[in-house]
Amino acid sequence: MKIFYYIIIIFILFLLSCFNPCHNEIIEIILSPDNEFIAIAFIRDCGTASSYSPQVYILDNSNKNRNVNYNKITGNVFRGNVSKFINIYWKDAKTLIVEHSCTEELIIESLEYYQGIKIEYIVSLDKENYR
Repeated sequence: MKIFYYIIIIFILFLLSCFNPCHNEIIEIILSPDNEFIAIAFIRDCGTASSYSPQVYILDNSNKNRNVNYNKITGNVFRGNVSKFINIYWKDAKTLIVEHSCTEELIIESLEYYQGIKIEYIVSLDKENYR
């Protein structure tokens, strides 16, 4: 009988591992001025067990695979925590500005360069509930 319960528990754990409670709310998708890159700003929400996470992802526009599943991506240049504010814009073809409301201890990742793009950050603590 114990083996039956172990099998049931393993089966339930397997099913739970297939379920992804996370989803992304796309805030902005913007093309670089030279049309080489796409910057995507979004808020990741993984349900009640976690907090909102503002994130930024940069995609090479020459990539032939444009069928991006926006719910599966995570930020590759910026990931913050406990915030629902993120704003991005291109300063020029090789500089992306990321505006966020995360204090230093809430920043998980913030790259300064990515594939030849300089990334500059502006902290706007007064815009926490912007979106």
